[in-house]
Amino acid sequence: MTKPFALEFAPLSTRHGWMDCWLIIHGERQQVYTSSVFPPFRDLLKFARAVAVNQLPHKFNWEEEGPWIEFKAFPTVGSSENFQLVIERNRTPLLTAELNRMDTVEILVEQLRRVALDCPGAESEWAFPYFLLEEFEREWAQGFTRESSSSAVTPARFVFYPCGGYGGVTSPAFCVWLGEAHAVVMLMEDDRRCWRAWFEMLARIRSADFPFDYNFYDIHHAEDPQEMAAEEDPWPWTFGLTFCAEAADLPEHFRLRVQTQGDEMEPTLICDVTADRQAFVNEFIRAFKEFLNTDYLGFLENGELRCDLHSLLPEIE
Repeated sequence: MTKPFALEFAPLSTRHGWMDCWLIIHGERQQVYTSSVFPPFRDLLKFARAVAVNQLPHKFNWEEEGPWIEFKAFPTVGSSENFQLVIERNRTPLLTAELNRMDTVEILVEQLRRVALDCPGAESEWAFPYFLLEEFEREWAQGFTRESSSSAVTPARFVFYPCGGYGGVTSPAFCVWLGEAHAVVMLMEDDRRCWRAWFEMLARIRSADFPFDYNFYDIHHAEDPQEMAAEEDPWPWTFGLTFCAEAADLPEHFRLRVQTQGDEMEPTLICDVTADRQAFVNEFIRAFKEFLNTDYLGFLENGELRCDLHSLLPEIE
């Protein structure tokens, strides 16, 4: 019997910011345009969670850089095992069907797992690190009895990756994940000042030396001939981030606010969270050491970097 709905990704097909993907409606395949500008995977995972715990109605738009596909989930009357799935493309109905909730969740998670494991750049370009799926599957195994929002403390994760810049030069970068909702990209380039400022900030978090603000836009644009190459043309948006930290109610926690601000720009608050001081620092050190022993070795071999990040690690340990 043909299933009313299925979804299929081809994560190894990624090229120029696009990935092959198909909606399968009553056995008929329809191409879905999947762009790294608007990656759908986190929204799909949230959709799967809402269906799994029956927190319906729930919907999201799958952006196709112009057109869009809308996924809608509604509760059914008299059956908590099923739900109604509605899929529309540019307001044109593609599917309206009553489906089993957990069967649908399995379909979505199976495909999302393929992306998280097989897609080049899943953690960076496509903003879907595997730990998001691991956390979901952990909750699923526990029957979704633990509410992820029950804790006032937001966990932090750090994902390192190579970032291509102007002139074909690739430099280390990392993404700060604060829970599942906030991701802050740190395009550190080959700038010792910004790396040192980051490590100094970690040291102050560890020692509860609050309050403080670190404006990475100002740090990156400070005049220092010893740290800047003569031909360097800083990207105006690269370091438009300010990290503001202050003490929290409990001594082991701290409040972290991140906002954007560049030339002639009003500050925009990205996130305002409470985190564990030691866990924040320890998680960065763990991810940083792993990066130094794996991907970073390629940076050292090409001889293009002016800043060897190994020299910074003793400053925080």
